Amino acid sequence: MSLETVSTKNNRVYRRAFDHDEARRLRADDPKTWTHAALGRYFDVSPTAVERVLKPQTNERMLATAAQSARDTREPCKGGCGALVWRHGNRNRARSGYCPTCRGEQVAAPNVHDTELRCTKCGEWKPDDEFSHWSRASRRGRKSHCRVCESAARADHRRRTA
Repeated sequence: MSLETVSTKNNRVYRRAFDHDEARRLRADDPKTWTHAALGRYFDVSPTAVERVLKPQTNERMLATAAQSARDTREPCKGGCGALVWRHGNRNRARSGYCPTCRGEQVAAPNVHDTELRCTKCGEWKPDDEFSHWSRASRRGRKSHCRVCESAARADHRRRTA
């Protein structure tokens, strides 16, 4: 009776919600009585959890769906390193689009020279005139994104919300 799952991917041991071996034994002894729903009620888990344990093809399908979902909600790092980063987030946990390494390099690099500012969106150095005025900005009263990037962001927002 094993109530642990060893993950080779994460090199961790997880506690199971129910005894997989016992569920397999009950199902093999009397498949008509021990349906997925009956086993779910017996072990106090969902019938899908039981099906995932008893049917390897269901488990593989669900793992493939989860992996595809993870790929669909991530995109390459804006820093150009190619690492996948999450692109969705709520207001409390906004995503920058940069991996931790590239974000650290971006923060460490100064964004202000004597006559130029660095756009935090495209990363290019441009003259002050290329940035809109903003009284609350700490960069000589200029916004952090250049006008080209601001226009592209506005157009993208209009396209998404129209």
